[in-house]
Amino acid sequence: MTKITLNKRLNIFIDETGEFGFVRGAARFYGVSLVFHEQSASISNELNTLNERLEHLNFHSMIHMGDLVSGHGDFIGMNIKERRKIYIQLHKFASTIPANYYSFFIDKKDFNTNHALEGRIEKALQELILSNLKYFQNFDEIKVYYDGGQRQLSKIIDKVFGELNGYEKKPDFDHTEKKLFQVADMLTYVDKLVYKYSNKLKFSKTEISFFNYKTIDKIKRDLKNHRFEQK
Repeated sequence: MTKITLNKRLNIFIDETGEFGFVRGAARFYGVSLVFHEQSASISNELNTLNERLEHLNFHSMIHMGDLVSGHGDFIGMNIKERRKIYIQLHKFASTIPANYYSFFIDKKDFNTNHALEGRIEKALQELILSNLKYFQNFDEIKVYYDGGQRQLSKIIDKVFGELNGYEKKPDFDHTEKKLFQVADMLTYVDKLVYKYSNKLKFSKTEISFFNYKTIDKIKRDLKNHRFEQK
């Protein structure tokens, strides 16, 4: 009997926060969050539970954290209590699924050109891969879900991850359907708060109205075991 060997596939969902530019009004921090999910690790039960809970809350769109916290976009007309309920469900989902997370943030005050910023982002991703190279080399396929929202980051992703076996970037996907991408979006927001909290930086009025310091501690605690380690 011929032995069937199944390909091992790693799915990576990536989102970013902040802009590349240094114009007046641009965000001070630039961050990237990555969600790593091995295809063989089923999340069907957790996904069904999340969808059922969102259905109960009568919400059927993408959970975009920036809009969720500020009450804009699909969340116009919702009070803060209703919006927090939606966040809690996504947080629970992220806390229970077999997936790993990694975020890094760059303080743009330390840079003054896009070229320098791009170099720092590329270095951060290269360090992540090199310090975990055996893990990444364990897969036959690596599918990166990034929607190409920023041309510069898209180019860096191709350059860094393109060195790995079976790399393919998938820019076209349903943001509402792909809950793991929504987790990546959530991490760009909540991990930035953790970064600011850890570095004793001031929260905005919008941030502090939706979260508090106990919430930040809970985020750190609940997601601690899901963090992708740098060895």
